[in-house]
Amino acid sequence: MTEVSYVNDGGRIVFTVKGHAEYAADGADIVCAACSALSGTLATKIANLPVKSDISFESGNLKIVLERKDIGPYLLEIMHAFDFAMMGYRLLEEQYPSNVIITAW
Repeated sequence: MTEVSYVNDGGRIVFTVKGHAEYAADGADIVCAACSALSGTLATKIANLPVKSDISFESGNLKIVLERKDIGPYLLEIMHAFDFAMMGYRLLEEQYPSNVIITAW
């Protein structure tokens, strides 16, 4: 199962995606592919902004950590990017509840 967590506590933003969806065999897992596309797009968007970020993206796992004090004038753009990705994960969770779960939002 893929677990998604997005915590924005005011001082820090922590976004994680862990695990594989296990909807189908490797190479044929459309749910895992969708999660990977969302994760990769979000990580690329954040990485391309001129802000300090801690991004770790490897097979089946993504972690993005941002300190609000380091975001400056890009806060709104960053929030929109996370909200957009979370809408995609919410759709996947609704369509594939045995494979994707949002644990915090």
